Amino acid sequence: MCPYGPMLIEEIKSKVSGIKGIKEVEVEVTFDPPWEPSEQLRATLGV
Repeated sequence: MCPYGPMLIEEIKSKVSGIKGIKEVEVEVTFDPPWEPSEQLRATLGV
């Protein structure tokens, strides 16, 4: 549900497509296992 998700996927595709010899890029997003932020990151984000 991250609003940055679709933009991140397009940015990855764009950067990888710019590499010589790369003709097609497929990005697969998975949520298994679920990501859990570290305690340090939680403190930084205030969550």
